[in-house]
Amino acid sequence: MKKVLLGTTALMAAGVIAGASAQAAEPIKLSVGGFMTERIGVSNNDYHSTDARDGTEGWDVKQDAEIIFTGSTKLDNGITVGVEVQLEAAQGGSASSVSDGLAFTNQIDETFLFFSGNFGRVNIGSENTAAYLMHYRHNSAGGTLSLDEGTITRWIPQPTGHIYTLNSAPLLSNDQQSITYFTPRFEGLQGGISYVPSASRTQGTVLTPDRKAAVSTTGSANGLYDGISLAANFDRKFDQVRVQASAGWEKYQGTDSAAPSQKDPEDLALGAIVSFGGFSIGGSWRQVDDDVDSTGTTTADQEVYAFGAGYRMGPTYFTVNYMYGEGKVVGAGDDETRAYMAAVSHSIGPGISVHGAIMRAEYDGGTTGGTDDADGWSGVVGATAAF
Repeated sequence: MKKVLLGTTALMAAGVIAGASAQAAEPIKLSVGGFMTERIGVSNNDYHSTDARDGTEGWDVKQDAEIIFTGSTKLDNGITVGVEVQLEAAQGGSASSVSDGLAFTNQIDETFLFFSGNFGRVNIGSENTAAYLMHYRHNSAGGTLSLDEGTITRWIPQPTGHIYTLNSAPLLSNDQQSITYFTPRFEGLQGGISYVPSASRTQGTVLTPDRKAAVSTTGSANGLYDGISLAANFDRKFDQVRVQASAGWEKYQGTDSAAPSQKDPEDLALGAIVSFGGFSIGGSWRQVDDDVDSTGTTTADQEVYAFGAGYRMGPTYFTVNYMYGEGKVVGAGDDETRAYMAAVSHSIGPGISVHGAIMRAEYDGGTTGGTDDADGWSGVVGATAAF
């Protein structure tokens, strides 16, 4: 089955590229877009007495910014060819960039080539997989300030040793070199498939016949290879009610060794949003099943629930969100995380908005003595300029 899926994706990509040989009416011209967000907030965090951060409180300023270069052209045969390059624009020195207080080792984020037409769309390059891109989850009025994908941990950091679970979308790899095909949308339904040769290899790594031997064996994600991502979603309006639903599944091969602990992990996620008038309500669920390796231990089994509701009144948007995550550890107790957020945003001009949020996180660790227990709250205000 896996070989059939890979073969189908490869044939589709080859056909698209071959069909794109017709001359374009105009060469690709890049346009510049992006956003810049600045936030100021206060936090009060209570950790176990053995954690150096116990009792920390105070003010902080954080930044999140990207410059996005996009361009496309339509060939004489009707196929559109385009590129997208996302530049992390937050200041972080020459070695890294910083997004909302989180450091990145790469200045460039996603960067890929795409082909689209009546056949659907093909992405080739460094971009997220189909299961991630097609996943539905209820958003936050805070924009990139949200519970999902861990923004809250930048204001209320999780304790040392506590398993990170605040992500409801499939993400066994992140922006690795891959190829993805999306079908055309028919009656609201669309499908997608991705192939990821390696969850760690970048474009500069030498290709070898044996990907298992070529991948790194350091880090929980770096030993994964031959990843498949399948997804489908539905998006359709019924009178005044809009219904969105998604399902995504990923599976990777992994090294059968002590490092990393992942052997053949699977990632399954479901999501749905219903919108009517100015109201919206949604939820998502994710489960990561990490096969036990030869050492008999694993630290990556996860289950996540996320819920949200929102109300839009003209230029003002209100949301409330809740997330629960559980990280399972063989031979030890489970690490549990509960997170809450109430947020509001207000548009004050084209692409310009201000927002504020109150957040709380509770970390209940599974270790004896509660050394990875913690809780805290944070209040944040900010402004975003999109261009």
